[in-house]
Amino acid sequence: MLEARPDRPPLTRTPIDRETVRGVQEAILASDEVPPPSLREVAKRIGQTYHNLHEHLPELSGAIVARYRAYQEAQGARTRAKLREEIRQAAFQVHQQGYYPNTKRVGALLSRPGSLLSQTARSAWYEALRDLGWRT
Repeated sequence: MLEARPDRPPLTRTPIDRETVRGVQEAILASDEVPPPSLREVAKRIGQTYHNLHEHLPELSGAIVARYRAYQEAQGARTRAKLREEIRQAAFQVHQQGYYPNTKRVGALLSRPGSLLSQTARSAWYEALRDLGWRT
């Protein structure tokens, strides 16, 4: 005998007031908030879903996404530049002490020694070695 199952609850959709949401999105784009909010954060703030914003107001949503992505890329570039400079200084410091600036010695001077495993860090280390006259 089959067991009776309860009916599935009806699918409810989040209602959207396009003009209110448009106003909020335009205000967010006009603001100088740092860091700029992601589209998911904007959706959470106004009680909507990411999909609703993307589907109903694609031009404003796209602008929010582009601004957030540009900020994140710039932040990553600043982080990589800082890492490159830190590695360069560490390599020069080890070299001035009369030692070969290997990864162990350079890594010991870094604020995050594990970062020496990244491709950016490796290229910075090789560049510092070349600048110091070591063959790579």
